[in-house]
Amino acid sequence: MLKPDKDISHDGDHIVIKTLSTFKNYHMDFHVGKEFEEDLSGVDDRKCMTTISWDGDKLVCVQKGEIEGRGWTHSVDGDELHLELRAGGVVSKQSTHTSASPAAIMPADFSGKWILENNDIFEEYLKVLDIDFATRKIAISLSQTKVISQDEDKFTVKTLSTFRNYELSFTVGVEFDEHTKGLDNRNIKCLVTWEGDKLVCTQKGEKANRGWKHWIEGDKLFLELTCEDVVCV
Repeated sequence: MLKPDKDISHDGDHIVIKTLSTFKNYHMDFHVGKEFEEDLSGVDDRKCMTTISWDGDKLVCVQKGEIEGRGWTHSVDGDELHLELRAGGVVSKQSTHTSASPAAIMPADFSGKWILENNDIFEEYLKVLDIDFATRKIAISLSQTKVISQDEDKFTVKTLSTFRNYELSFTVGVEFDEHTKGLDNRNIKCLVTWEGDKLVCTQKGEKANRGWKHWIEGDKLFLELTCEDVVCV
Protein backbone atom coordinates (compact mmCIF):
# COMPACT_ATOMS: atom_id res chain seq x y z
CA MET A 1 0.00 0.00 0.00
CA LEU A 2 1.30 3.44 -0.94
CA LYS A 3 2.06 5.95 1.80
CA PRO A 4 2.25 9.30 0.00
CA ASP A 5 3.91 12.34 1.53
CA LYS A 6 2.47 15.85 1.27
CA ASP A 7 4.69 18.89 0.83
CA ILE A 8 2.70 22.09 1.44
CA SER A 9 4.03 25.61 0.90
CA HIS A 10 2.08 28.76 1.63
CA ASP A 11 2.44 32.45 0.75
CA GLY A 12 -0.65 34.38 1.81
CA ASP A 13 -3.57 32.83 -0.10
CA HIS A 14 -1.23 31.19 -2.63
CA ILE A 15 -0.81 27.52 -1.72
CA VAL A 16 1.14 24.73 -3.40
CA ILE A 17 0.43 21.10 -2.42
CA LYS A 18 2.68 18.32 -3.70
CA THR A 19 1.54 14.73 -3.12
CA LEU A 20 4.57 12.47 -3.49
CA SER A 21 4.78 8.68 -3.75
CA THR A 22 6.87 5.97 -5.42
CA PHE A 23 4.03 5.45 -7.93
CA LYS A 24 2.93 8.92 -9.07
CA ASN A 25 3.33 12.50 -7.91
CA TYR A 26 0.58 15.13 -8.02
CA HIS A 27 1.16 18.88 -7.92
CA MET A 28 -1.60 21.39 -7.10
CA ASP A 29 -1.00 25.16 -7.28
CA PHE A 30 -3.88 27.52 -6.42
CA HIS A 31 -5.08 30.75 -4.82
CA VAL A 32 -7.77 30.51 -2.14
CA GLY A 33 -11.11 31.87 -3.36
CA LYS A 34 -10.24 31.74 -7.09
CA GLU A 35 -11.84 29.10 -9.34
CA PHE A 36 -9.47 27.23 -11.65
CA GLU A 37 -9.49 24.27 -14.03
CA GLU A 38 -7.90 21.19 -12.47
CA ASP A 39 -6.49 18.32 -14.51
CA LEU A 40 -6.60 15.17 -12.37
CA SER A 41 -3.95 13.33 -14.38
CA GLY A 42 -2.55 10.53 -12.28
CA VAL A 43 -5.76 10.26 -10.24
CA ASP A 44 -8.73 9.53 -12.54
CA ASP A 45 -7.64 11.70 -15.50
CA ARG A 46 -10.77 13.86 -15.38
CA LYS A 47 -10.96 17.64 -15.52
CA CYS A 48 -13.02 19.71 -13.12
CA MET A 49 -13.59 23.32 -12.10
CA THR A 50 -12.17 23.71 -8.63
CA THR A 51 -12.63 26.35 -5.92
CA ILE A 52 -10.86 26.25 -2.55
CA SER A 53 -11.90 28.45 0.37
CA TRP A 54 -11.31 28.86 4.09
CA ASP A 55 -13.93 27.50 6.49
CA GLY A 56 -12.53 28.74 9.79
CA ASP A 57 -9.10 27.09 9.97
CA LYS A 58 -9.96 24.40 7.39
CA LEU A 59 -9.26 24.40 3.66
CA VAL A 60 -12.39 23.26 1.80
CA CYS A 61 -12.30 22.27 -1.87
CA VAL A 62 -15.29 21.92 -4.24
CA GLN A 63 -14.56 20.10 -7.52
CA LYS A 64 -17.32 20.52 -10.12
CA GLY A 65 -17.37 17.98 -12.92
CA GLU A 66 -18.59 14.54 -13.94
CA ILE A 67 -18.65 13.17 -10.37
CA GLU A 68 -21.29 14.70 -8.08
CA GLY A 69 -20.39 15.96 -4.61
CA ARG A 70 -16.67 15.80 -5.26
CA GLY A 71 -14.20 17.68 -3.08
CA TRP A 72 -12.00 17.54 -0.02
CA THR A 73 -11.27 19.22 3.33
CA HIS A 74 -7.83 19.70 4.90
CA SER A 75 -7.36 20.48 8.61
CA VAL A 76 -4.58 20.36 11.18
CA ASP A 77 -4.92 18.94 14.70
CA GLY A 78 -1.70 19.11 16.69
CA ASP A 79 1.00 17.48 14.55
CA GLU A 80 -1.49 15.64 12.33
CA LEU A 81 -2.79 16.72 8.93
CA HIS A 82 -6.29 15.40 8.24
CA LEU A 83 -7.78 14.94 4.77
CA GLU A 84 -11.43 14.18 4.08
CA LEU A 85 -12.14 13.11 0.49
CA ARG A 86 -15.69 13.22 -0.92
CA ALA A 87 -17.10 11.84 -4.19
CA GLY A 88 -20.52 10.51 -5.20
CA GLY A 89 -21.78 10.23 -1.61
CA VAL A 90 -18.66 8.40 -0.38
CA VAL A 91 -16.45 9.97 2.30
CA SER A 92 -12.87 8.80 2.92
CA LYS A 93 -10.68 10.11 5.75
CA GLN A 94 -6.89 10.08 6.00
CA SER A 95 -4.45 11.33 8.63
CA THR A 96 -0.72 11.98 8.33
CA HIS A 97 1.89 13.31 10.75
CA THR A 98 3.41 16.61 9.75
CA SER A 99 7.06 17.54 10.13
CA ALA A 100 6.31 21.14 9.14
CA SER A 101 4.96 24.03 11.16
CA PRO A 102 1.15 24.41 11.23
CA ALA A 103 1.82 27.96 9.97
CA ALA A 104 2.10 26.39 6.52
CA ILE A 105 -1.70 26.46 6.34
CA MET A 106 -2.46 29.51 8.45
CA PRO A 107 -5.40 31.44 6.99
CA ALA A 108 -3.08 34.37 6.18
CA ASP A 109 0.46 35.62 6.75
CA PHE A 110 0.49 39.20 8.05
CA SER A 111 4.25 39.42 8.60
CA GLY A 112 5.87 42.52 7.16
CA LYS A 113 6.17 46.29 7.25
CA TRP A 114 3.02 48.23 6.32
CA ILE A 115 2.93 52.00 5.69
CA LEU A 116 -0.27 54.00 6.25
CA GLU A 117 -1.87 55.42 3.09
CA ASN A 118 -5.21 56.74 4.42
CA ASN A 119 -7.37 56.66 7.54
CA ASP A 120 -10.97 57.60 6.71
CA ILE A 121 -13.20 58.69 9.62
CA PHE A 122 -10.31 58.18 12.07
CA GLU A 123 -11.07 61.44 13.89
CA GLU A 124 -14.69 60.33 14.50
CA TYR A 125 -13.36 57.10 16.00
CA LEU A 126 -11.05 59.10 18.31
CA LYS A 127 -13.96 61.32 19.39
CA VAL A 128 -15.95 58.28 20.51
CA LEU A 129 -12.93 57.24 22.60
CA ASP A 130 -13.03 60.69 24.28
CA ILE A 131 -9.63 61.75 22.90
CA ASP A 132 -9.06 65.49 23.34
CA PHE A 133 -9.06 67.90 20.37
CA ALA A 134 -5.30 68.59 20.27
CA THR A 135 -4.35 64.90 20.41
CA ARG A 136 -6.90 64.06 17.70
CA LYS A 137 -5.41 66.62 15.33
CA ILE A 138 -1.91 65.26 15.90
CA ALA A 139 -3.06 61.66 15.45
CA ILE A 140 -4.85 62.18 12.12
CA SER A 141 -1.84 64.02 10.66
CA LEU A 142 0.72 61.34 11.56
CA SER A 143 2.44 59.07 9.08
CA GLN A 144 2.32 55.63 10.70
CA THR A 145 4.15 52.39 10.01
CA LYS A 146 2.92 49.02 11.23
CA VAL A 147 5.42 46.17 11.69
CA ILE A 148 3.86 42.73 12.19
CA SER A 149 5.72 39.60 13.27
CA GLN A 150 3.75 36.33 13.02
CA ASP A 151 4.77 32.90 14.30
CA GLU A 152 1.84 30.57 13.63
CA ASP A 153 -0.95 32.02 15.86
CA LYS A 154 1.40 34.27 17.85
CA PHE A 155 1.55 37.93 16.81
CA THR A 156 3.50 41.04 17.73
CA VAL A 157 2.14 44.24 16.18
CA LYS A 158 4.17 47.45 16.46
CA THR A 159 2.55 50.73 15.43
CA LEU A 160 5.29 53.33 14.92
CA SER A 161 5.07 57.11 14.46
CA THR A 162 7.03 60.25 15.33
CA PHE A 163 4.51 60.98 18.12
CA ARG A 164 4.00 57.66 19.92
CA ASN A 165 4.76 53.99 19.44
CA TYR A 166 2.44 51.18 20.49
CA GLU A 167 3.18 47.45 20.75
CA LEU A 168 0.64 44.64 21.07
CA SER A 169 1.45 40.94 21.50
CA PHE A 170 -1.20 38.22 21.49
CA THR A 171 -2.04 34.64 20.59
CA VAL A 172 -5.10 33.99 18.44
CA GLY A 173 -7.88 32.39 20.49
CA VAL A 174 -6.40 33.37 23.88
CA GLU A 175 -8.06 36.22 25.83
CA PHE A 176 -5.68 38.84 27.24
CA ASP A 177 -5.67 42.15 29.13
CA GLU A 178 -4.77 45.25 27.13
CA HIS A 179 -3.97 48.72 28.45
CA THR A 180 -4.47 51.17 25.58
CA LYS A 181 -1.63 53.40 26.73
CA GLY A 182 -1.03 56.33 24.42
CA LEU A 183 -4.54 56.11 22.97
CA ASP A 184 -7.41 56.38 25.49
CA ASN A 185 -5.57 54.76 28.45
CA ARG A 186 -8.31 52.24 29.26
CA ASN A 187 -8.04 48.67 30.50
CA ILE A 188 -9.92 46.20 28.31
CA LYS A 189 -10.31 42.44 27.78
CA CYS A 190 -9.35 41.37 24.26
CA LEU A 191 -9.85 38.24 22.19
CA VAL A 192 -8.46 37.87 18.65
CA THR A 193 -9.81 35.10 16.41
CA TRP A 194 -9.65 34.04 12.76
CA GLU A 195 -12.70 34.81 10.64
CA GLY A 196 -11.73 33.18 7.36
CA ASP A 197 -8.50 34.98 6.45
CA LYS A 198 -9.27 38.00 8.65
CA LEU A 199 -8.01 38.70 12.16
CA VAL A 200 -10.95 39.87 14.27
CA CYS A 201 -10.50 41.44 17.72
CA THR A 202 -13.25 41.95 20.30
CA GLN A 203 -12.39 44.51 22.99
CA LYS A 204 -14.62 44.37 26.09
CA GLY A 205 -14.62 47.33 28.44
CA GLU A 206 -16.17 50.72 29.08
CA LYS A 207 -16.97 51.35 25.40
CA ALA A 208 -19.60 49.24 23.63
CA ASN A 209 -19.04 47.42 20.33
CA ARG A 210 -15.29 48.06 20.40
CA GLY A 211 -12.86 46.07 18.28
CA TRP A 212 -10.94 45.82 15.02
CA LYS A 213 -10.42 43.66 11.95
CA HIS A 214 -7.24 43.16 9.91
CA TRP A 215 -7.12 41.62 6.44
CA ILE A 216 -4.95 41.67 3.32
CA GLU A 217 -6.00 42.39 -0.26
CA GLY A 218 -3.20 42.14 -2.79
CA ASP A 219 -0.26 44.06 -1.32
CA LYS A 220 -2.37 46.19 1.04
CA LEU A 221 -3.16 45.68 4.72
CA PHE A 222 -6.60 46.90 5.81
CA LEU A 223 -7.69 47.83 9.33
CA GLU A 224 -11.31 48.38 10.33
CA LEU A 225 -11.79 50.04 13.74
CA THR A 226 -15.18 49.99 15.46
CA CYS A 227 -16.47 51.64 18.61
CA GLU A 228 -20.13 52.15 19.48
CA ASP A 229 -21.72 53.20 16.15
CA VAL A 230 -18.54 54.42 14.41
CA VAL A 231 -16.70 52.31 11.82
CA CYS A 232 -13.31 53.54 10.57
CA VAL A 233 -11.46 51.85 7.69
